[in-house]
Amino acid sequence: MFQDAQGKIKAGREARQRVISAANRYGMPEFASIMKAAQAIRDGGHGFSDKAREEANEALRLFPKGNVRGVAALALAQIGDAAKAKKLMDEGARDFPDDTLRQSVYGPGVVGLMDLAQNKPADAIAALEPSRKYELSGQGPGLNFWPLHIRSLAYMQLHDGVKAAVEFQKILDHRAGGSAGPVYNRSHLSIARAFLLRGESAKARTAYQDFFAAWKDADPDIPILIAAKSEYAKLH
Repeated sequence: MFQDAQGKIKAGREARQRVISAANRYGMPEFASIMKAAQAIRDGGHGFSDKAREEANEALRLFPKGNVRGVAALALAQIGDAAKAKKLMDEGARDFPDDTLRQSVYGPGVVGLMDLAQNKPADAIAALEPSRKYELSGQGPGLNFWPLHIRSLAYMQLHDGVKAAVEFQKILDHRAGGSAGPVYNRSHLSIARAFLLRGESAKARTAYQDFFAAWKDADPDIPILIAAKSEYAKLH
């Protein structure tokens, strides 16, 4: 079901859809909706924004309450739909004011992504502080490593390749924490970009190669893979 962690996006979608269909068939709409929202996070991160929006909306149609709102909000914030993401988080805060995931993972992540979209990386880093004690733990479908990932992107926006690489390396050093998730293998690509920002082209080249090795059987039409190949070609 996690073929998309290796860039096999179509196969991953098909496998997850079989699980979602079974969950609906056996009367588990909340589980089905969270799986659909987690797929939206994956597709958004791979560059398929329209598909991610469609999946997030479908997840909310399947079960328009509970924790699915947090997962869908993160997916929508990732692709720039800040208004709907904020609405979902506000609804969650109203209905579940003491929910730890919302307060420490979904909420800070959504706020951090919205800050990045507004070119406010320092605010994004500050927003993620409540996530620190959870950032290397299992946080739910599609969510592992997200606080670290967003903080890393904030440092990249600050043009601080040193701190960005440190955060990305934390992800790569904790493979057991979610190597099948949407962030882990992409961190090879992310750290390559951080090395480029630091002017360390040899390290960047190796990191790109690690990413390509992890995605050696990937679908060829993935936007982030196409971008990575273009970036790598410029190193030669």
